[in-house]
Amino acid sequence: MSIQMRQRAQELLDGVPSELLPDVIRTLESFYHHPAVPEPQAEEAELIKLINRRFTPTTQEQIDALREKNELGALTEAEHQELMKYVERAEDMDAVRLEAMMKLAELRQVNLELIAAEFAPKHNEENDKA
Repeated sequence: MSIQMRQRAQELLDGVPSELLPDVIRTLESFYHHPAVPEPQAEEAELIKLINRRFTPTTQEQIDALREKNELGALTEAEHQELMKYVERAEDMDAVRLEAMMKLAELRQVNLELIAAEFAPKHNEENDKA
């Protein structure tokens, strides 16, 4: 906040009649205890960003290669540890995604199933061939 704004606020406060000061203080305290609520559109956009967050294509390729080697039983111990780190990151991302979906459902006042369907992964023929 700028110095000028603080000075102006002080000037206004100094001009308030004594009998109104308790009301003014309660009003100011209500602003202090209730932080500004983000705009629904901005909040929704942030939640959607969290819901849509995925691994980069390069990272996903690394994960896919490690999974394939794992299915073949050809993972080294180092590769196994690397895969486990990716699994842990994926679980963390899923938890964040679910929490964001729940908040978005609450914000939109719809049920979670509707949000889950809206943001369900899209399948294509390439993925179905695997």
